[in-house]
Amino acid sequence: MNYLNKCRKLCCSVLCALTAWLAAAEGSPNLPVKPSKDKAEAWGSPVNGVRMSLQLAASTNVLNINSPLDIVVRYENRSTDETFMFFAMHSFPDSGSVQFEVISPSGKPIMEHPKKKQRAPNDGSFVILRPGVSHKINANLSGLFSFKELGTYKITAAQTLSGSIKRNGEIKPFQIISNPLEVTVVSTGSDMQRR
Repeated sequence: MNYLNKCRKLCCSVLCALTAWLAAAEGSPNLPVKPSKDKAEAWGSPVNGVRMSLQLAASTNVLNINSPLDIVVRYENRSTDETFMFFAMHSFPDSGSVQFEVISPSGKPIMEHPKKKQRAPNDGSFVILRPGVSHKINANLSGLFSFKELGTYKITAAQTLSGSIKRNGEIKPFQIISNPLEVTVVSTGSDMQRR
């Protein structure tokens, strides 16, 4: 319990320091705008000008059973005057920094695999989204969820942003939700022979 309290205090201290730094740097020039390259990609509904996208790393949404499920999570700040931030673990996505919801082909939610080990409090960093800036994270969901049932899975993600930094320094946390991503898991000849 004492360890958890120390972790919470450390996170709060870092958040306060970043808030003060961002509020002081509000008048500085913004980072270069990095718009998304793929105009056809799907996005979740924007909240406060920030939106989130889930895409497969592969060019197809059909996956052979027992193959890794690699995805790309994109964040984009479309606001013109607000900077947002969130904490992302270096061990993404097995950190809880993004909450995934996976619905199986039979319509049941799939639970995450239990965490294998406790993460250190310094196993991550803040992602800062200035106006017009986007950020992407690559992840393998196969380590978190079991995709053993054949058929189409529906995956969505939610991310809580630590807050928007306005000129008065006020922090207002909020959550964004991605587009739904559908992935179809199919059998291969070798898997059928093993049965």
